Amino acid sequence: MRRTIDKAIVNTAMHFATGRPLVYLNNPKAGCGTIKASLWNWLDQMAQARTYAGVPHDRDAAPFVKDVFACDKFDTAALKSAVFFSVVRNPYVRILSAYLNKIVRNNSIWQDFAKRFAFPETFAGKDLSFRDFLVIVTSEPDELLDVHFRPQYLNLLWPVCRPHFVGRIETISEVFEFLSQYGVSKNIHLRNTTAAREKIMDYYSDETIDLVRNKYADDFRIFGYSPDIGETAEFSSGERGESDCAALTHWLVDGQYPYDHVDEKTKRFNRFALLDDVPEKLQIVSEGYDGDDNWQRLSAYSDFALQAGEQSLAREIKEKVTGLRSQHIALLRDTKMFAN
Repeated sequence: MRRTIDKAIVNTAMHFATGRPLVYLNNPKAGCGTIKASLWNWLDQMAQARTYAGVPHDRDAAPFVKDVFACDKFDTAALKSAVFFSVVRNPYVRILSAYLNKIVRNNSIWQDFAKRFAFPETFAGKDLSFRDFLVIVTSEPDELLDVHFRPQYLNLLWPVCRPHFVGRIETISEVFEFLSQYGVSKNIHLRNTTAAREKIMDYYSDETIDLVRNKYADDFRIFGYSPDIGETAEFSSGERGESDCAALTHWLVDGQYPYDHVDEKTKRFNRFALLDDVPEKLQIVSEGYDGDDNWQRLSAYSDFALQAGEQSLAREIKEKVTGLRSQHIALLRDTKMFAN
C-alpha cells in the first residue's frame, strides 16, 4: 500500500455540508452517483431548498464544501465528531466497469487518459483493449491515477482516515439502512451502469486477472474481497481495523499534516514544499529524487533545481520523469501508434 496523501486527493474525496453529521468519501464506480444524489436531496430537504437538478457529480452546483482546507469559510465544530462513510466494490468488477464506462465510451475521462498516456488524437478508447488498459493503469503510481481507476483504499483516504462505516455495493441495502439513521432516503442514479459483473468472463484472462490482483491487492485485503475471480460476490470483514479519522480531521482543522501516516517520500516532499531555504530544499531534492517514482513530485523537484541554477541535477531528474511517463509504451501489444 502506498502511504501517501495530498490536499487534492482529500478535496476530491470529501463530500460534506457544514454542520451536518455525515462525511461521504467519494469512491467512483461503487454507487457514488446514487450516494451523492441521496445526500444532495437530504441536504435540500433540511435547507428547504430545491437545488438538485439530476446531476449528482456537479461539484460546483452541489451543496458540499468546495475546499475542505478553507476552514475559515465553514463551521468546523462538527467535523471532528462527524461520521465518515463510503462504499466499496469488488476490484475485478469495479475496474472493468470503469473501463467500459470511461474508456470504451470515449467520454471526457478517456480524453484526459489519452492525453496523459500520449495516444494520438485519432485513437479511440474503444480501440484500447482491456489488457492494454490494465497494463497502463498498473504502470502508474496509485495517487496519480484518475479516481475511477485509482485503488479504493486511496479514495477512502486510507490509512489517514479509517471510515466509521464502509458499505458494499454488493449489499447496497445495508448502506441505505445506515443512511436512514440520519434521515437520508435512497435516490437512485444509474446513468453510468455497465452490467460489468455479467461481463466478467468476456474480458478476463489469466493475465488480466493477475494484473488486477496485483494492482489492487490492498483493496482485496483491506475490504475482504476474494482474489478468486469466481467469487466476485464473496467477501469477509477484511483488515479494516478500528475506525479512526482523527489524523485527517486534525490536518483539516488544526493544520497538523499526518506525517505518521505517510511514507518517507511523501514526508520529504511535504517538507520540501513548506521550506523557504534554498540549500535545504536542494538537499531534499538531491537526496530524495532517486528513490521516488511519482513523476509529479519529481517534476516539481526538477523545476526547482533548474530555478536554483542546478542544471545538471534538473536535467537528470527530468530524464527520469520522461522515462516514468512513457514506461507503459513498451508494455503494450501494439506500439506502432506511438512511432514518430
